[in-house]
Amino acid sequence: MKKIILSHFKFSEDFSNGVINYSKAMVSILGGDYEIIANNELIPQDEFRYKVLNKITKSYLSDDIIIEAAESQATSLYIPKDYNVHIRMHCPFHLYKRVIKQKTDEKRYSEEVRALYKAKAISSPSYGMLEYLKDDLDIENIHVFKNPIEKEFNSIDFKDKDIDVIFLLRFNRLKGSEYINPILRMLPDNYNVKLIGKQEESFTLDSRVKCNVEILSHIEGDEKYELLQRSKVSLSLSKFENCSMVILESLSSGTPVVCWNVGGSDEIASYPVINSIQYEDVFNFSERIIELVNYIDYPSVFDFKNAIELINNDFISGVKHIENYFNGSVNYIYKGMSCKSENDNKLNIPYELLNFSWCDLENNPVHICLLISSEETYKIVSDFLIKNNISATLVTSFKKDSAEENDLLNIINLNWFINRGKLIDLLKINRVDMVFYEAVSFSSYNKEYDFLSNMKLPVSSLFYCGVDDVVYFNREGSNYSSYIKQRLIKESMYTSLPIKQEIDNNNIMVVCDKITSFEISKLLRLKNNLELIGITFCFIDTRLDVLPSDLSDFYIKENCSLDSFGHIILLSETGINKYIDKDKALYSFSDSIYDNKDIIIRINDNNLELADEIYINNEHRKSVIEFINTKSISESLDYKWFFDEVYAVVNRFSFRESGRA
Repeated sequence: MKKIILSHFKFSEDFSNGVINYSKAMVSILGGDYEIIANNELIPQDEFRYKVLNKITKSYLSDDIIIEAAESQATSLYIPKDYNVHIRMHCPFHLYKRVIKQKTDEKRYSEEVRALYKAKAISSPSYGMLEYLKDDLDIENIHVFKNPIEKEFNSIDFKDKDIDVIFLLRFNRLKGSEYINPILRMLPDNYNVKLIGKQEESFTLDSRVKCNVEILSHIEGDEKYELLQRSKVSLSLSKFENCSMVILESLSSGTPVVCWNVGGSDEIASYPVINSIQYEDVFNFSERIIELVNYIDYPSVFDFKNAIELINNDFISGVKHIENYFNGSVNYIYKGMSCKSENDNKLNIPYELLNFSWCDLENNPVHICLLISSEETYKIVSDFLIKNNISATLVTSFKKDSAEENDLLNIINLNWFINRGKLIDLLKINRVDMVFYEAVSFSSYNKEYDFLSNMKLPVSSLFYCGVDDVVYFNREGSNYSSYIKQRLIKESMYTSLPIKQEIDNNNIMVVCDKITSFEISKLLRLKNNLELIGITFCFIDTRLDVLPSDLSDFYIKENCSLDSFGHIILLSETGINKYIDKDKALYSFSDSIYDNKDIIIRINDNNLELADEIYINNEHRKSVIEFINTKSISESLDYKWFFDEVYAVVNRFSFRESGRA
């Protein structure tokens, strides 16, 4: 069956990007009867959609062709739904903007989603992207198979590789350019490094980098592959990649890749061909570079060839499956390869547990402003700052007595969330370098973006947990993502063996940090489900003194010994720190900072089963507590972890359109 490839980009030898390169590789590997309809004249997108519509409907019957299109710009939007349209997802612009924390184009995204729902088949090169989009799309009905590697494998002996490190990506925020300088600063001064790519946002090499660095403009073709073959390590610092062509090109050149464990990068191949590092852990990232340059756990030629074969076989199987899906010979969704779980097992524990800190890289003075909306947060934060002799500006949205001022703290009363203009003026007058703000519930991502971007400063958020009586950092600075939640601390990272623990009583402690209408709804649902399995009451750990009357008979708020219950159910994001090192079964009813830590049993309305036994690794659980403690302001927090947060956030902001680096 003939294939029509649609491209809203121009299709030429002198222009390339991920979408174009994928289309060229598809034609090269599969061959067959293809026609390309590309926007070579660069006409407006809606006009190009009509051009596509007229060309398709006036030249082909719906069953005569398969139409291959990218999701970007919804090129296939006007094609009637009875045509065999296969949309290959690369990276929706909406996702791109969210990742780099810019305002999203909701109109464009709605058009792309409409086109996706009209298509007969949708595929993605990674499961990682689908995880990002699961709230918008029915990801179970999306096929998954990798992008192909077009170039035949060609490598040189390790002893002939004269480039230690190569970075071959565009210089912009999505590609993680703000992490280049910190990583290069930790490499030995005799290393040869090449940074190659179009400077979409100006990059400046840090004067503290001691290794030999050459910065080149964008290159293509044989020259690119020659440089990759000569390189010992290829870097991918992208905050998100679906199935990076640069990673695939590195593999075809016999060069291993060190990358973040984001998107689909760690799905492409297994360690040590792909070496995934927890996002933003520049310390373990640089250490793995040094190991590879020293030929420690370096992949063999067989490792590369095996990885390439698996990737290309997956691609061919996926494309053939789509064809069979259209002709009706198969009716299920193709779910192809992923090496993520294997690579997750190779991840290091978070750098904080190895006693690394951004304070090891930076010590410049930073004037901090904290925007605070609650008395509880104010007390914990101000006590910490005074105890550690840290000067700062505190802006409180509630009235504070000026008598509380001291030489360290500049206290200003201002409803900072409402008076945005005055807040901006205040930040300028006080020469603020970085902002912490107490988390606020925004009605949309774009409204949150407006608030944060208008400050034009590095921002981290704070949120108070009354049950634990601590204030947590969140360097994501957003209600929509959490740094603590994202960190993986797997039990398999520890050599000690877990111990079997019998749960000998069914008494339950429910932890609910705050009681809002949403929490009340969850408490009611939990009560109904627990009653169905014979539970007649629970203890509750909450900072609220009085529960609503329809809950107070079931949830008992009183002090009791830990021996009184065997199960702890968390309904909030936080609140079980003091229970983690106890021999109790821990459950969560929703997302929490304890996700990805291998200590929580996730439950819901359809899965509410209490464990009879659990396996506890004490070394692992203590590490989880230690990590969480480094992300929370309390009396015991070492001040270096406060500045670890500060310098990490300042570095995130260091690469902007201004070229500041």
